[in-house]
Amino acid sequence: ASSVRSVQLTGDDTATRGIFFKEDGTKMYIGAAGGDDFIYEYHLSTPWDISTENGIVNQIDVTTPTSEQYIAGLYIKSDGTRIYSAGRSQDKAYQWTLTTAWDLSTATSLQQLDLSGQTSGPNGVHFKSDGTELYVVSFATDSVLIYSLSTEWDITSATYSGSFSVSSQDSDPTGFFFKTDGTKMYVAGIT
Repeated sequence: ASSVRSVQLTGDDTATRGIFFKEDGTKMYIGAAGGDDFIYEYHLSTPWDISTENGIVNQIDVTTPTSEQYIAGLYIKSDGTRIYSAGRSQDKAYQWTLTTAWDLSTATSLQQLDLSGQTSGPNGVHFKSDGTELYVVSFATDSVLIYSLSTEWDITSATYSGSFSVSSQDSDPTGFFFKTDGTKMYVAGIT
């Protein structure tokens, strides 16, 4: 990149644990952990330029009613009607329905998926493009967990179907991403 833009979010959170953008670049979403435990929505007056945000527009309090203390990772369905996150303190994946697409103030219908049978440290979530598979990166098992969904985009319909170890590449995976066609997976880690 020929230029770098940054924005200081310390007034909004103490530990940023996820970032996601609306496909047209006009909205940015940040997952905040470390005592704040909110998902924040920012509007960008210039698409894709984070320096043009003017503060939090909407937010979801993750601690109510989940008691979650450490969210990690964000994913939003391509039509903007559902938002997902992982929770490290409760070992769960979370799903909110947005009655108005891309608008966190309309978040309702919280659903939860218990991941404790497979991991004690979920660090992020991602979906197959058709919503039939959920992927969870696990800090504790150094792997990507795979769940099959019998109802697309509904984590309450998920069943565990296996995992892919990344331990030979990293012992502390913290995030991951898939190429659009699903043929490549990218993993970020601490070590």
